[in-house]
Amino acid sequence: MRLAKLYQSSWNSSFFKSVAILVSGSALAKVAPLLASPVLTRLYTPADFGLVAVFIAVLSSLSPIICGKYEVAMVLPKSETEGKELLGISFGVATVISLTSLFVVVLFKENILTFLDASNLENWIYLLPLMLFLTGAMSAMIYYANRRTDYGRMAKGKMMNSFFITVTSIALGFLGAGFEGLLAGFFSGALCATTYLLFLYRSELTSDLLVWGKEKVALMKQYREFPIFNATTGLLDGVTLAMPVFFLTNYFSGAIVGYYALLLRVADTPLSFIASSVSEVNLKKTADLVNEQTDLRSHLLKLTLGLSAIVLFPAIILTIFSPTIFSYVFGEEWRESGVYLQILMPALAVRFVASTLATMISATHNNHFGAIWKVTAFLVTIIVYGIFAPQRDAILLFKAVVLMDIMLYLFYWSLIWKSAGNPRNPICRSPREIVQ
Repeated sequence: MRLAKLYQSSWNSSFFKSVAILVSGSALAKVAPLLASPVLTRLYTPADFGLVAVFIAVLSSLSPIICGKYEVAMVLPKSETEGKELLGISFGVATVISLTSLFVVVLFKENILTFLDASNLENWIYLLPLMLFLTGAMSAMIYYANRRTDYGRMAKGKMMNSFFITVTSIALGFLGAGFEGLLAGFFSGALCATTYLLFLYRSELTSDLLVWGKEKVALMKQYREFPIFNATTGLLDGVTLAMPVFFLTNYFSGAIVGYYALLLRVADTPLSFIASSVSEVNLKKTADLVNEQTDLRSHLLKLTLGLSAIVLFPAIILTIFSPTIFSYVFGEEWRESGVYLQILMPALAVRFVASTLATMISATHNNHFGAIWKVTAFLVTIIVYGIFAPQRDAILLFKAVVLMDIMLYLFYWSLIWKSAGNPRNPICRSPREIVQ
């Protein structure tokens, strides 16, 4: 009865109303690529999807550190001045890391392509530093909008990204482009979405944001746990999530990498717009609850129950029918992708619940718990893939992975629960006071 009461009351809260606003706007941003997938799978081959998946895996591995996680810290302070200063810090860190990545790509291009077993990318690898910067700028602006509770603008930015990815990919596919069409789609989406968000906040993006003064240095010190714990272990987390693509590329054909890329696209798309919306609103909500010294565990239970109810039905359907669905919707050539999803779906469901709630760790200033999980996940994942991938049996590999992921993400939830029970709200002086 208590659980039912918690579940019912959660939907009447201001938190879920905020989520509903963001979800309703973000839905088109995620659904459009999914609806376009049956067209894309007939314009591009599994090998094309696989090659682009390698590029995106590298990008997603590095993107967690692109702003030093100062964009996440931006949501936490009460002061609007500090929020803007952290936005400027985020842009500065993104610029430095992007230029560093360009330097690395220029010097070690051939070595990188050989390591990735992706020689066909050739000069497209030079797009990586620019994509990193656009990803960082877009992320910083989305968190700035979150800070201001401008959920409509957040949704519009995501819709812009999705729209241009979809339209560009389809248009170039009809013109006979190979993987380049898919890659150009991702670039155009990031460019247009970032430009749009910068335009929306153009009146607030003054030159002072880029001026490096004592206040910014003081803020970097005050929120140093974000680059120390979140960014460094975020890199591990990014590599962990991209690791399947790296191992599949080295031990399996490009087609199997493409099958894996499509199953993630299909499984993540219906849930990820909910996950990202809940996660973004929850970061701000939890920070407010911490400042108000309110109990967080009842809030966590409500979210866990709500997310579990959301994921249950699609998880059952995809676990039972995904091979049939894939062959019918995407073509018989893609049936194997549905077979892999059938195996992995239970783990993806558990991951959806736990990873959506992970922002509670940062909002409660328990970043060391996040670091513990990310290091653990990295080590366990590399061991499991290192043992099973060389056997070149995809079914066996994915069965091992589903058991691994369920255990890892249950452990993650336990750390989130511990964070909710032990929030830290350090009372810090303002950066100006620290400087003086």
